Amino acid sequence: MKQDLILIAAAAGLALAACETTGPASMETARLDENGEPLICRTERETGKMVGREVCYTREEIKRQNQTSGSMRATISSTGAGRCGGKGNC
Repeated sequence: MKQDLILIAAAAGLALAACETTGPASMETARLDENGEPLICRTERETGKMVGREVCYTREEIKRQNQTSGSMRATISSTGAGRCGGKGNC
């Protein structure tokens, strides 16, 4: 009986620990670079890393990154790459 209570308490503790939040994955702040151009800075965490690093981009760089990732998504979905080893006929 006592062991059952200990197991239930341990399971509840693990469940609550799994739900713990560590804050937002990305927090943005605005800054200016040396030329007075606005920068968008945010903390990014790599997969598997516990500590994030701050990265800053201009609006133009962010726009270019979004366009590049959009065209990559379109290419992948139109060619079937990524599905069944790139064959697309699972």
